[in-house]
Amino acid sequence: MGRDFYGEVREEVIKRGEPLVPEFIKNNSEIKNSTLPNGNSVLEPVVVTGWVNKLRRNVIDKKEYVEAEIETQKSAARNELETIKQYWSQNVFADKKELDSQVVTAGVFALGAWCFGSVLSCKNNWGFQSLWNSDQAGVLKRTPTAFSRILTSLPVRMTLPWIAAGVTFSKLAPNTWNNALQTLKRDVLPKDVVEQSSALYDDLIERGFKVHAKSLNQSAHENLQATICSIRETIAENIK
Repeated sequence: MGRDFYGEVREEVIKRGEPLVPEFIKNNSEIKNSTLPNGNSVLEPVVVTGWVNKLRRNVIDKKEYVEAEIETQKSAARNELETIKQYWSQNVFADKKELDSQVVTAGVFALGAWCFGSVLSCKNNWGFQSLWNSDQAGVLKRTPTAFSRILTSLPVRMTLPWIAAGVTFSKLAPNTWNNALQTLKRDVLPKDVVEQSSALYDDLIERGFKVHAKSLNQSAHENLQATICSIRETIAENIK
């Protein structure tokens, strides 16, 4: 390559062994030429350097924004978790004595009751899938009873495990259970649903089942007393 490519080169530059810079770079404002202390020549495209610096600054800004957003979400999640813990502690697990000594036991027994309800309402445990139910069994064919059909119906299979678990927990930890129900009615369920369910409970349980059960118990008690009295009178007459 001829010397014209580098333009006029001074003799002292050649003697010092400095790198030669092409002529078109010397007067080009878009390319910056720098000489390092070790004598190496570095060509820096100003436009490319500016673009890289801008890209680097954008990447750093995005990284800082993402990190700040993550920290904000972590803080919000911690605050939300703490709020939930305080809410449950103040509204549901308000009975400290019951919480320390009964809630865990009640939860374990409630889980057992749920499993018991699931097993009790499972069709396989009542022989519905047994070979003895097929026509090939002949005279040995078994027909599921009406009670087993009711107990394994879809509504019973969906509700019986939860009812068993709820009744068990309510008996072992009554205060916590009542607090949970009150919180559910007050803060979760719509007001009209709570009013309708309360009215239905009063009609079916309070003024229905309990009244009839009390009446039946009273009638049985009176009949038992009358029967005992009649037996005593008969024994007394026979002794005479």
